[in-house]
Amino acid sequence: IILLHENTSEELDELLQRVSVPVLLASVNVAGSPLPCVGIDDAKAAYDAVSYLIRIGHERIAGVFGKSYTLGQLRKNGYLQAMADAGLPVGGDSVIYSDCSIDGGVKAAQKFTQNKSIPTAVFCVSDEIAIGVMDYLDKLGYRVPEDVSVFGVDDIYLAGIFRPRLSTVNQPVDEIGVQAARMLVELIKNPEADPRLVLEHSLTLRDSCAPVSRS
Repeated sequence: IILLHENTSEELDELLQRVSVPVLLASVNVAGSPLPCVGIDDAKAAYDAVSYLIRIGHERIAGVFGKSYTLGQLRKNGYLQAMADAGLPVGGDSVIYSDCSIDGGVKAAQKFTQNKSIPTAVFCVSDEIAIGVMDYLDKLGYRVPEDVSVFGVDDIYLAGIFRPRLSTVNQPVDEIGVQAARMLVELIKNPEADPRLVLEHSLTLRDSCAPVSRS
């Protein structure tokens, strides 16, 4: 079994008790799981994305994360580390939790736009959230990226066709699939094997980010 969606440790334990075949994780991480896995370094991916926003002048950077899954926590850790390394404060209203969906992005944007000083950039734990954020900002009359820059993670198909086109972290999904299949064959041949592989991510820079305006 190749799991492409993160499950809780309890759900994984239940699955492993019911099956007697090899199981590995592809493009997901589960805290404390002993299962073989292949994917990117999610904390480093978030760190690189937020560091890019800082390099182009942003200091008030909000982060939108999911509470439920390890991926959200890893990407939050990367966001916090990038902000700390740059000496930038993270206020209580800078970290927002929401569902990893377009509607979740809308709800997150509703929260941070209620502040007197809205962020100049928003890092989102997923592209779906980022698209929801951009859609709500547009409804309020904010321009992306002139007023607010938005950065996502995953590089889904919609990221390249939504307007403005979304800057995002690209995962090498084809390579993750190839390596997952190879690892599964290895596990079938040798159930005692413990393969783990971290692949390189990259930043796909499109139209949703721009240097911060000082006006």
